[in-house]
Amino acid sequence: SEVMPLSVLESLAAGRPAVMTRHHCMDDLGADGCILEIEPSDEAAILAAISALTTNPPNQDRCRTAVRSLTWDDVAGRLLETFRAAIESAQQNRTRRN
Repeated sequence: SEVMPLSVLESLAAGRPAVMTRHHCMDDLGADGCILEIEPSDEAAILAAISALTTNPPNQDRCRTAVRSLTWDDVAGRLLETFRAAIESAQQNRTRRN
């Protein structure tokens, strides 16, 4: 899965919800109800998420609002923060093992 998938950002910008895998840096977008998270190997969860969003889709304006403020610079900054945190975590784990 991608850390900040462009397809999800584009979907929200178009007023459409998205189903995506966990483990990304989009938790603080305020897109509650617009993004349903699943484990990529859980076929039943994928089907349930798609069915839920098809049956009861969120308000289109709510989806758009979640990403309206994102610019390319903002997305790049979020990715950079995520990668830095991952590197720091890996370094701390390596230090603990040594």
